Amino acid sequence: MKQRIITGAIILIVLLLVVFFSWTPIFPAVLSLCSVIAVFEMARCIGLKKAYPLTLPLYILAAVYPFLMRYIADKDFLRQIHFIVIMCVPLYFFAIMTFSHGKYRLEDVSVLFMTVFYILLGFNAIMILYSHRGGA
Repeated sequence: MKQRIITGAIILIVLLLVVFFSWTPIFPAVLSLCSVIAVFEMARCIGLKKAYPLTLPLYILAAVYPFLMRYIADKDFLRQIHFIVIMCVPLYFFAIMTFSHGKYRLEDVSVLFMTVFYILLGFNAIMILYSHRGGA
């Protein structure tokens, strides 16, 4: 119990520092880190933690997207990036599944794909909401 209280206090201090310095690159960096950890945990829950051809692009997306949301002001360009990602990631997953000769199950890859986009949507919504309130 003592360990949980100490861990909670440390996390609270870190959270307060992140919120205090939210106008700096620290805020998207922390969101990126949390997003990558969430994607890693999801891949671990599904059993695809060591499926690097599938998870590595998702880690990169999770790390880059909060910075894109913060620093790209052109909304049309962001829409184009979203469209490319939404079209290319499923095609990439399909290609990996096709050429892996049954190494990855369709159900596992589908669950990974959908939950990761759900995770990314949530973390990026934090950045978008923060930006619209005038914080960035």
